[in-house]
Amino acid sequence: MKKLAEFQPSNFDMKGLGPNDRQNWCVAPVGRNRDTEDCIDVSNWRSFINEMSDEDDYDIHRFDHWDCGWFEIILIRPGSDCEKTAAEIEKRLQDYAIIDESDWSEVEQESAQEQWESWQRSEVKQDLAKLIADRKALDADDIEDALSDETVDEWFSNHQSEGSSDYYSPDGAHCGYYWDIDNATENEIQGILKWWDLIC
Repeated sequence: MKKLAEFQPSNFDMKGLGPNDRQNWCVAPVGRNRDTEDCIDVSNWRSFINEMSDEDDYDIHRFDHWDCGWFEIILIRPGSDCEKTAAEIEKRLQDYAIIDESDWSEVEQESAQEQWESWQRSEVKQDLAKLIADRKALDADDIEDALSDETVDEWFSNHQSEGSSDYYSPDGAHCGYYWDIDNATENEIQGILKWWDLIC
């Protein structure tokens, strides 16, 4: 691990940014900034902190930055148990990019649920309404209004369990749920129409 005195966020930044009394402290092999969204990076940050044994032996420092708005690093007291643990984690990361697979899985689920609630549910609802409207000669807006969030959640959960939807991690960043209406099979479409007949 580098000492803070040797650390620079990018080649365009000065070395040793940070408190003068921490210049000989080690910089952890994980960090984050305003744009950190990759599930592995998010998990590694919090997993690293969870493995630190003594809060007095590490500090989290946030800095303003011209490129990414802000970034955070973890500084570790030299000679401490935390430094030993950090060195072990750094060695592990050279062989495998994830500190804690269980936590990584949790982050993926959290990211997927956040996206589902923020925009993906709405897109699936629109797709369902359009499909039903086209097949039954109904108004898509009326169908969309009739579909509650809870109803769509239940349908999609069942849809996933049937293996009809994909779970994906685009670009290694966000994890989310995805349903491609354009690739829906005729059996899938007929199932949706029967489902609509039951709930309407």
